[in-house]
Amino acid sequence: MPPPPDRLTVRFTLCARDLAHLRAVAEHASARAAARPLESIAAAARARAAELRKFQPPAFVEERVAGLVELIDLVEDADWRPPDRVRERVRAALVYFTEPDDLIADEVPGLGFLDDAIVIELYARELVHEREAYRAFTRFRAGARRRSTRRGPEWLAAQLAARRRRLRARVAERERAPVVRRWRGR
Repeated sequence: MPPPPDRLTVRFTLCARDLAHLRAVAEHASARAAARPLESIAAAARARAAELRKFQPPAFVEERVAGLVELIDLVEDADWRPPDRVRERVRAALVYFTEPDDLIADEVPGLGFLDDAIVIELYARELVHEREAYRAFTRFRAGARRRSTRRGPEWLAAQLAARRRRLRARVAERERAPVVRRWRGR
């Protein structure tokens, strides 16, 4: 008998109905938590992400949770100030991740966080342009802060506001652009 493989790749496709169901479940959880401030939900998600390591989740899950932490940074960044529609999508992903009652119990070895990872990926993909703009903003801010020591805090605030406006306009433009799908000729 051959030894078991070191890796196993499993691929599956979620159709539009499946994604709509997951989105609805996440948004329902978010609505139930509407009274909780986003800051407390983000803090709970950060703690849950740190706690996740004890479950030794698959790499797929760890990668998605790292992306979730990026989304938390994005909504908590006082200089970035994302629009409400972005905050609500991130909120839905965070609430789903922190809710104990989800589609697959988190305690199930190997699979417990699979549904959480899928929901995180779903919202991360919806926010791809926002995330790209945020990364560009944080890189710009790091350089601007180094240059601001000679120019002062007012200069820095003006530079960040101008960059944020340009990046927001770029996000809006990209979100309005039609989605182009490649034809594979199959």
